[in-house]
Amino acid sequence: MEWRSNLPQTAQLKLSLDQQSNWVETWVVAASGIWHLSTTGLPPLANDANNGENGADLVFRPWPGESLAISIERPQAIPGQTLTIDESRLIVSPGSRATDYQLKLHLRSSRGGDYTLTLPEGAALQLVSINHQVRPLRANGRQLVLPVVPGVQDIEVQWRLDQGVSTSYTTDTVNLQQASVNNNLQLKLPRDRWLLLASGPGMGSAILFWGKLIVLLLVAVALGRYAGLPVTTRQWLLLTLGLTQVAWWSAALVVAWFFAFVQRAKTADGLTARWQFNLRQLGLAVLTLVMLCILLEAVQSGLLGQPDMQVVGNGSSANNLVWYLDRATADLQTAWVLSLPMLVYRGLMLLWALWLAWSLLAWLKWGWTAFASGSLWKQKQRVLEAEVVTPEVAVNTELAAGNATDNQK
Repeated sequence: MEWRSNLPQTAQLKLSLDQQSNWVETWVVAASGIWHLSTTGLPPLANDANNGENGADLVFRPWPGESLAISIERPQAIPGQTLTIDESRLIVSPGSRATDYQLKLHLRSSRGGDYTLTLPEGAALQLVSINHQVRPLRANGRQLVLPVVPGVQDIEVQWRLDQGVSTSYTTDTVNLQQASVNNNLQLKLPRDRWLLLASGPGMGSAILFWGKLIVLLLVAVALGRYAGLPVTTRQWLLLTLGLTQVAWWSAALVVAWFFAFVQRAKTADGLTARWQFNLRQLGLAVLTLVMLCILLEAVQSGLLGQPDMQVVGNGSSANNLVWYLDRATADLQTAWVLSLPMLVYRGLMLLWALWLAWSLLAWLKWGWTAFASGSLWKQKQRVLEAEVVTPEVAVNTELAAGNATDNQK
C-alpha cells in the first residue's frame, strides 16, 4: 500500500511513533538547497549514497515511543555583489588627433539585470558587443547600461576621444562600478613617436636605455682621462650617444680600435719576426674594417630605423606598452608616457652623423700614421751572391793588359 499527501508549510514539524505501534517505520527527510533543517530528539543514521539524488538525505529509524522535532527555516540573503569581473583589458590607441579606446570584460553574473559603465568625459561610443554579438546600444551621457543574464559573458565596448597624442600623454580612466581582478592596460603608440619614459599600474614595461646610457657615459668620462688617444672627453661623450643604438660588443670593438692603434704606434720596431709583424698589420686592417661597419650601422639605424629604447617586461615593445594589475579598483588606473616626434630623433642622429664623419677623418689620419710607423709590410730578405775571381782569370787579365801596353809602345 502506498499513498502521497501534502503538509502545510510550517516552521516546526514533529514526527512520532506510538509506544504500542506494531509498525517499523523509516523517516527520510529530503530538503532542497534553499531550506535549512535542524533536528532534535533522534539522531540520524549515517548517510547512504544510494538515498536521494545527492546522497545527502536525512534518514531516521525510530523505535516505538521515539519522536523527532524538525525546525525548518529559509536562510536570509546577505548583502553582496551578484556580478564578478574576472578579467578586464583596456586597449588605448592614440593618434595624432584622436584616441581610440577598446574595453574587453569577462564577467560572471548570478542573476540578470543591468550593468552600468561610466565612460570618460567626451567619449563617442562606436561599438558594443555582448558575447560576440553587436548590440545597438547608446550611452546616456557618460553612462552606458548593458543588459546581462545569468552566466558567463564577454563584453566589448569601443569609443573615441578627441584627444591626440602629445609630448606628455596620460590615458583616461573608465569606471567599472566595482572592483575587479586581472586588469590589463595596453597602450599602442604610433610609430612616428620616440618613446622616452613610461609608467603604469602594477607589473609592466621597463625602459633599459637610460641605464645603458649612464654606464656608457661613465665609461666615456674614464676614457677621456686616458692619455695617448686622439679623442677628447667631449668627443667620447658624443660618440657614446650614437653607440647606444648598437650592441655592447660592437661598442667595445670601436673602443678597442683606438687602443690597438696606440699599441701599434708604441711598438713600431718591437717585433722582430716578420710573420708576427705582418700578422699584426692584417689584424689591424680587419679591425678597422669592422669598426667602420659598426659606425655605418649606427648611422643607418639612426637615420632610417627606429630608436632602440630597449623596452622589456610583460611582452612590451617600444610601440606596445602592456601593464598588468592583479586587483583593480572601480576606476581603472591610468598610464603615462613621455615621447617626442620621430623627426626630432632623426634630426639629432643627422647632426651626430655629420659630426662623426668630420671626426672620423682625423681619427683615420691618426690611425694611418700609427699603422705605417716603422714599416707597412716586411718583405722577405734576399741574400746577394758575391762574384768570385779565379786565378786563371787573373793571369789572363794580366797578360791582356801587358799586350795592350806593348802595342801602345
